[in-house]
Amino acid sequence: MRKMEAIRLHKLAPFLPVVKLTAILSLLLFYLIGTYGITIKRVKIRSVKVNNEVNIVQLTDLHGASFYKDNDVLYSHIESLDPDFIVITGDMYTKGDEAAECRVIRLIERLSGICAVFIVNGEHDDPDTYRLMESSHIEFLDYESKLITVDRTVIRLYGITNVYFSDTFDLRNAFLLDDNHYTILLAHIPNIDAYFRFGTDLTICGDTHGGMIRFPLLGAIYNKECLFPELDGRPLKGIAECGNSKVFISSGLGNYPIPMRLFNSPEIVFITLIPE
Repeated sequence: MRKMEAIRLHKLAPFLPVVKLTAILSLLLFYLIGTYGITIKRVKIRSVKVNNEVNIVQLTDLHGASFYKDNDVLYSHIESLDPDFIVITGDMYTKGDEAAECRVIRLIERLSGICAVFIVNGEHDDPDTYRLMESSHIEFLDYESKLITVDRTVIRLYGITNVYFSDTFDLRNAFLLDDNHYTILLAHIPNIDAYFRFGTDLTICGDTHGGMIRFPLLGAIYNKECLFPELDGRPLKGIAECGNSKVFISSGLGNYPIPMRLFNSPEIVFITLIPE
């Protein structure tokens, strides 16, 4: 028996280097696609306050990354989606990285040629950069609200610039909720409980990077507080709901603080509001 096994192994020996190389290349390809391959995350939300389809692209947490020269791949994806407006929810670059800041400025200026762009900052990017960029198609929302009309649907858009929150934080002290229109809040950090208390129809945010590394069924393996933080039902990506209020968290585009993602590809979010 041992002699037969030895013969089989001897016959397989010439193929072992090929098998090893194939396994290594497969793992490398899996890593590269998972870490640098852009996906389009499509989200559909129905509401009686919406009279026609409204298409929104969200970008967040790019952290200065470049998807091909001048972010041409990123731009092409967004252009092909033909959104009604674009929302950017912070950390598009890291403060002090002038090269990344310039790339982001060029990208946003190009995107403003597609449609209107609305921005809030995160803790890593400088709000003054976005203030200086403001134009007829680029708006930085620093505790401001805007009415946007898309065909027959009017949307009240709110934007906040918090990167830290006190225990007494309450958006009801800053805004009066508009009950007459569909409402969207833009924020970087997903302070979910506070957003539910305020009660916008939809909050769009980022910051978490989806935990960077995720396992099927278990979700993110780590955040700043604990291992497997999503097992208690509080998501680091996707939709959380409370009554008629929804919070959507994108895992973003950049690879920060480590250059690795697992089961959590960089994403452009394409949200479609649909009449109910």
